Amino acid sequence: MALGTREIYVHYGNGMAHSKLKIPAAKTGTARNMNTVAKLVEWAME
Repeated sequence: MALGTREIYVHYGNGMAHSKLKIPAAKTGTARNMNTVAKLVEWAME
C-alpha cells in the first residue's frame, strides 16, 4: 500500500475479490485497475 497526493495505491497479490483488507479512507472513492487507467489515458490522448 502506498499513499499518493489524492490516491491510495494497493497491490493485491492474489486479487482483490477475496481480500480481507479493508481501507476506511477508500469508502468515498472509486477503484480502478491499471488496465482501466491505461485505457482512460489512451482515450484522453485521442
